[in-house]
Amino acid sequence: MTKRTTCRHGHHFLVSLPEAWFSLQSLYLLRPWEIALHVSQKNDGLANVSSNEHQHYLWTILPSLVMASVGLLFGRMNFNTRSLAPYAQLKRRTGALFKESMTMDYLDSLTTTNIIRSIRARHFAVLATTLAALVSSFLLIVASGLYSAIEVPHQISMNFTPETTFYRGNSADSNQISGMVVAKEILQKNLTFPRWTYDELAFPELSMDMPSNETENLYVDIRMPALRAAPACYFQTGSQLQWNFTKVNHGNELVYQLSVLAPSMPCSLTDQDMGSTSLTSSPVLLKSQGPFGQSRILPCSNNFSANTATLYIWGNIENDSAEKISAMTCIEAAETVDTPTRFQLTGFDITDDHPPIPDDSSARSAPNFGVPWISWNNLHVTGDIAKNSNLDGFFTALVMGKYAIPAENLLNPNSSDMVIKAINRQDRILRAQVFSDYSRSAANGTLGHTHLPGNITMPNRLRLSQDAVSTRVLEALLASNLILGIVGSILMNTDHVLPKNPFSIAAVASLLADSNILARYETVMGDPNEQSLGHAFFSRCRFFLGFKEDMSDQADPWQISEDSGCQKYCIYLSERGGETIWGNAWV
Repeated sequence: MTKRTTCRHGHHFLVSLPEAWFSLQSLYLLRPWEIALHVSQKNDGLANVSSNEHQHYLWTILPSLVMASVGLLFGRMNFNTRSLAPYAQLKRRTGALFKESMTMDYLDSLTTTNIIRSIRARHFAVLATTLAALVSSFLLIVASGLYSAIEVPHQISMNFTPETTFYRGNSADSNQISGMVVAKEILQKNLTFPRWTYDELAFPELSMDMPSNETENLYVDIRMPALRAAPACYFQTGSQLQWNFTKVNHGNELVYQLSVLAPSMPCSLTDQDMGSTSLTSSPVLLKSQGPFGQSRILPCSNNFSANTATLYIWGNIENDSAEKISAMTCIEAAETVDTPTRFQLTGFDITDDHPPIPDDSSARSAPNFGVPWISWNNLHVTGDIAKNSNLDGFFTALVMGKYAIPAENLLNPNSSDMVIKAINRQDRILRAQVFSDYSRSAANGTLGHTHLPGNITMPNRLRLSQDAVSTRVLEALLASNLILGIVGSILMNTDHVLPKNPFSIAAVASLLADSNILARYETVMGDPNEQSLGHAFFSRCRFFLGFKEDMSDQADPWQISEDSGCQKYCIYLSERGGETIWGNAWV
């Protein structure tokens, strides 16, 4: 009996991990990222993070490590496919020609070269895995920008308690002077508005139940009542106005004297028993010709505690006569208006970036509040104007202050609306400072348990956010890898191509030692490494990889018996009389 040697399968040289199964596992990476994106968009981020820059590297490194691992595994799949592609050609029933297998090598070429060569050779498994590896190289780039820390404001509802209120003060109280000094600095030197005031509004002081060290860099939005002046004015000009203009001696100099007959107006807009204002005011003394502007007080005739009225007179003196004279009489009053306001904590400061905007529809009269009398001489602007100027402190601020209008408007009757608007605004700004400094008092429980709801905002809160664009790109890349990996695995199952390590010299030598290739190759003349000889000598041969009978003792080594057993796993060729065999049958 002839002794036969049986060659059994050993362990695969690669980890036995079906590539199609691994490609399907990448599908599970899509779901957590999609869920995380939904949570991030719904909650304005995944979680709060600190401003520590070292921690910021975590959400850059971790996704990158995951994608780098995915890229390495797809690279392993591609390497397996490229290294085993020549052997896979030999396992076909028809075998492979010399140029299709024995001279083919996808391991020593660039990616683009392998793509072109695989297309030409119709090795679509190599094409699919090479494209998958190429796509995987972009996963790391996209993953590095997947997460970032963004500032997302966060609001906390809280109740605020008014600590002060406004009351009817004593008109003789001299504390109003300090408010006038502050108003002067605001109008003439661009001083910012003091705390609890802004523009024409005066706010009650507030307190909250939160430690001050926890409110730094926060701001609160609150709708609260603010006090502002609300004068009722009556404008006269031309024939509507009665006046008397003369020259008189005042001390040692000759001056112009102007007297205006003011309209009779009620001292109170809500209480008719307060009487009416005086019809005449103290005469206006003007030192020179040119534009002038003066303000005078019109006291109430029968009630000292009633609100006073203010008479504003402006016009021009030319050629010793008064021309274009206008006058406006205003009954002073106050009103409360609800105002959405933003305070910067911890000091409850109001910034110009978010000025309070009163809700005029909520304005309501403050009948029990007494508007203090103001002497415009307290503005102390005599050093800022010419010695012989005909403008008093109020009108000097009107044409030279922060909200100044051109002085020519005082001479032009067509600009009366602009002058009236400027007078009203400046009057409200001045009185807001007087209200805050002169009419403010501690609440002392008079407001009961009144609370004002507000929302504290943390503008610098950092949230870990997942970028939607990066997520979609990453999902597209992973889906592409999934499809390419499955296609490559279906076209070539690398676990069943070769049971030996193709990178081991001994393993490759064993595939050739038991074959008939070496015996045939001994007849080749010249350099055995010359590939042109191989092409010429083996051009009509087909090469196979599989089990072949040991025929070393046979007279004709090229003859294959159909009933011979397959005993040795090797690479062998077949050719006979110019005819190439098809499998184990001659064609």
